Amino acid sequence: MPRGPFGRYIEVPDKKYRSAVETICGSMLTAFAVNSDSDRTHFQKIKSEFSQIPRFAVITSKFQKQVYNVSAGKTNGGNVAHVLMDIINVKDPVVMNTLIDQLRIETVLICDNQNTAIELTQDEQYVPCLLYTSPSPRDRG
Repeated sequence: MPRGPFGRYIEVPDKKYRSAVETICGSMLTAFAVNSDSDRTHFQKIKSEFSQIPRFAVITSKFQKQVYNVSAGKTNGGNVAHVLMDIINVKDPVVMNTLIDQLRIETVLICDNQNTAIELTQDEQYVPCLLYTSPSPRDRG
């Protein structure tokens, strides 16, 4: 069965972070996940029968029964910031894995105030490196 919309699966126990989570997750809150291309085709066919449904993302990814082990790449917020992955509760591993794949929620820090964010990003060792950069049109040849 497809999973979604993702917003249905995400809980934010601490109310003060709900707005930040909504902002960061954005359109992923209305996204769905399917297990294969054939599931995507079938899901799109069903979706097209209901024209009043607004546009939303459909992500195709092999479903896993447990959440990825991201301990090696997880950001450490220490005592001054919280990792997005740790402030949300997601009971479905498919949804959590998709959020990890699509938004890298294990690397996103949320600070309680702007001064903390400024302090964290002033020291280069705390700023995450960009792992992938899409080549610009002029770099493609």
